[in-house]
Amino acid sequence: MFAKLTGPLYQIFFGKASMAVFVGKNLVGLALSVSGCETFEAMACHASPWLAVISADLVWYNMPTLLRLIRLDRVWSR
Repeated sequence: MFAKLTGPLYQIFFGKASMAVFVGKNLVGLALSVSGCETFEAMACHASPWLAVISADLVWYNMPTLLRLIRLDRVWSR
């Protein structure tokens, strides 16, 4: 039963569709935030939180791959 639950949960939290929704939403927010800026400094101030959130999303969605690589590294180092 646990295996039946983990498949859909995995797709919700780490699936490609979920990534497309969240990263796409943040890219649209970044574009809307930057579009009204008149100076580069204002653009940098408005864009930095969005870029941080997009970076965090990309790290989150690559977490299973990173954990797999860490486990493989531990196996290879023995």
